[in-house]
Amino acid sequence: MDDLRVSIVILNWNGWKDTLECLDSLWEINYPNYDIIIVDNDSYDDSVLKIRKYLEMVFKTDNSLKKHFEVKETSQMDLKEEPEESTKNEVTLIKARENLGFSCGNNLGIEYALKFTKPDYLLLLNNDTVVKGDFLNGLLAPAIAYEGVGVVGPKTCYFPEKDYINSAGAQMKWPLGIAQNRGIGELDQGQYDESREVDSVLGACMLIRSHVIEEVGMLDSNFFLMMEETDFCLRVAKAGYKIFYQPSSIVYHKEGFSTRSSQLSLYYSYRNRIIILKKHLSHSKLIIYSNLIFFRALMDAMAFWIRGEWKLSGAVIRGCYAGWKF
Repeated sequence: MDDLRVSIVILNWNGWKDTLECLDSLWEINYPNYDIIIVDNDSYDDSVLKIRKYLEMVFKTDNSLKKHFEVKETSQMDLKEEPEESTKNEVTLIKARENLGFSCGNNLGIEYALKFTKPDYLLLLNNDTVVKGDFLNGLLAPAIAYEGVGVVGPKTCYFPEKDYINSAGAQMKWPLGIAQNRGIGELDQGQYDESREVDSVLGACMLIRSHVIEEVGMLDSNFFLMMEETDFCLRVAKAGYKIFYQPSSIVYHKEGFSTRSSQLSLYYSYRNRIIILKKHLSHSKLIIYSNLIFFRALMDAMAFWIRGEWKLSGAVIRGCYAGWKF
């Protein structure tokens, strides 16, 4: 298994502190053959400078990392260059020329990996995660053991509330237009410790066979933010591959138990639900489920309006309208 190369793509946008903590955990993993590709999504908080200085410090003081990795820095414009031969794994910092959103930001890292590091697997990892030392071994195990596995996701728990589950894979709830995380908010008592097929996995950590991406394409840039992993997993399943949940791999995610709604999240939540339905359902089912979503949107918009949160109410309606216009 150690001969399988994994390129880990981490997207950073004004979150260098989380990114550095994520990197600290990655240096401790016990799987040897991996690269790290950090894509900075045009941050304005000096993230590139902070990450660059951190890497300089780490590789100056840790000889084992220096022997194993080659540190590189490049920009979005330089990806057209021909790849150079390297005998080491890479830690690469890529600077995007603008905020590309979650989908295209990750796609930039994927594009770099497929061209330059040529991995067997790609791992999309949120910068606000902390990993356990054996997490990558756990993710690779079902991908190797079972035929036709295209995507694998771990058991994701909250951080610092590590005993509570964020996601144990996800199942589609078509009347809501979402993939609902199994076990979300539950105390982890081993109730989701069985490996199994699921409809989707949480985008905070997603292992993908490289040839699957080459076959079905990268993340859909139309989503920009939210639910792009759901769309991707549905496309992978349509291509005949399995989506697998692997509980022996554990990742901790800094997403809070209760996240206050914002105009941005509400807009893209309702917009992207409808886009999911339009992409993956027949016309008759689209009519039925989109009406249910529209009714839910009206209820949410009215609730926000009554509470005096008019901008949030407007974000819900604008999101639905944008989804229909897509």
